[in-house]
Amino acid sequence: YAVDSGYLEEREAMRHDDRHLVTNALGLPEMRIEVGPALRIAARDTLLLASDGITDNLYLEEIVDRVRAGGPEQRAVELAQMAGRRMRRPEGPSPGKPDDLSFILWRRRA
Repeated sequence: YAVDSGYLEEREAMRHDDRHLVTNALGLPEMRIEVGPALRIAARDTLLLASDGITDNLYLEEIVDRVRAGGPEQRAVELAQMAGRRMRRPEGPSPGKPDDLSFILWRRRA
């Protein structure tokens, strides 16, 4: 939310002390599930459903660059390898945080 509102830059958010906080937890009286509008998925659109093991270790631009072209199976392997490397050994100013790594990469066929 801080990045979307302009309060933090993406690079700052990757290292922020509160980046681990859950903002929509199950079992609380204040619990809510946000449902956005339905989106049409066009031929060859690619969707990524991921845990923070991806988003805490790769910048959005890196993710998009990797998944936008080529076979989704190979791109999924590349994402997992890149995030895994950063979890084990952060690379300079790049993000790096040990975590679980779960994701689904799906592309609609033409």
